[in-house]
Amino acid sequence: MSATTTPPPAESAPEKGAPAIQKMALLRHYRGSPAPAVRFRCHILLLLDAGRPWGLIAAVLFTSTATINRWRPAYLRGGIDAVLAETQGRRPTRWWVGMVVRWVVTLAPADFGFARSRWSCEAVAVVLREDRNRRIIPVSLQGLQLGTR
Repeated sequence: MSATTTPPPAESAPEKGAPAIQKMALLRHYRGSPAPAVRFRCHILLLLDAGRPWGLIAAVLFTSTATINRWRPAYLRGGIDAVLAETQGRRPTRWWVGMVVRWVVTLAPADFGFARSRWSCEAVAVVLREDRNRRIIPVSLQGLQLGTR
């Protein structure tokens, strides 16, 4: 998501002067929701309602203007219920990442029958395929920045 998304003109900010009922509901969810994502969305909308500039909101909340622009229209479409109900697609958790990191940090390739002293992406992919029946392209493991032993 790009931080260069251009915010709409200030006069089109729908949250500015939101009805008191909606604002109270946003505050209630911001202060009391057990879900961090819901608190974050409400925080964005409350700051918009207070008339804060998009750049300031993005900087203070360590987010992008694209994220702000994702929740603003959701609020416009369906009010607070739409913001609370919508879940934006996060990548599914890769359960195997933690396991691979633990292998690489605590075990040597020799512990898995390799005649190697250092890990490679290919060796990790082979172990995942044989030990966990999980097919991984070796190149996709490079982003993990695996250590060596």
